[in-house]
Amino acid sequence: MRALANRRARVLALAILLAAVLAGVYALGLLIPEEAIAGSYLQAGQAPSLSHPFGTDASGRDVLVRVIYGARVSLTVGVVATLMTWVIYPALEQLLSKVPRDGMN
Repeated sequence: MRALANRRARVLALAILLAAVLAGVYALGLLIPEEAIAGSYLQAGQAPSLSHPFGTDASGRDVLVRVIYGARVSLTVGVVATLMTWVIYPALEQLLSKVPRDGMN
């Protein structure tokens, strides 16, 4: 019994940690100003450095900023799809449970 309680506590702690990391990435994506997303051709193709940890692309945009911004968009799509599944599937299940099995009556 004690091992099961420890396992549940570890799973809960891991879930909370994962939720905190995802919330942090999402919040970081919200804090990125539009100016940081725009590029500067003067900084195009720079190698990774302290000012640009992932370097810059051919248009001079910071790759790390673009990765964080893209992660925010991906997280939003994933959360919305999950929530839609949680809402639509039970409603559809309730609706279809009222339909007779033979479909004609």
